[in-house]
Amino acid sequence: MPETNSAPRYSTELFCQCENRGAEGGQSVQMSTKRSGKYEYAAYNAGALTKWKGNITGLRIDYFSGGMINGDSLLIHNIMLAKTKDEAKAIGKAMAEKLNEPPIEKGDCNGDRVIDNKDVVLLFNYLSGGSADGLVTEALDYNVDGVVNNKDVTYLFRAVSAS
Repeated sequence: MPETNSAPRYSTELFCQCENRGAEGGQSVQMSTKRSGKYEYAAYNAGALTKWKGNITGLRIDYFSGGMINGDSLLIHNIMLAKTKDEAKAIGKAMAEKLNEPPIEKGDCNGDRVIDNKDVVLLFNYLSGGSADGLVTEALDYNVDGVVNNKDVTYLFRAVSAS
């Protein structure tokens, strides 16, 4: 939930449509979701709902609060199904941690949060057709001109050498 939302918490309700059944009252799971400005995860336990059987043909998520205003939003990165509650929580926690990491800085070609000679070598190898294992593609355009080329290697080398 973005920090710009009007309420600090929202109720979220998930309806699952199975075997072409529509959303039905009493056949949903609810959870409270907080406004944090970060990715959170929600694990819904739908195992006790009697009509959630067979092939899933649709999902509907409703979110609401007594004080909702126009412009409040819920951003969903993805929806995953897990066999157990523990599996769902582990996947959700790991995904939220990864999504909330700060973005990779330009030039950090291996994504280790340090810009050094390893990044220069990796970028050079990538451009020369050599081995580029572990490459973080969004970090390659070091001079931010829209093109990944030898200028990026040169500027990155100069920046690393100067530090």
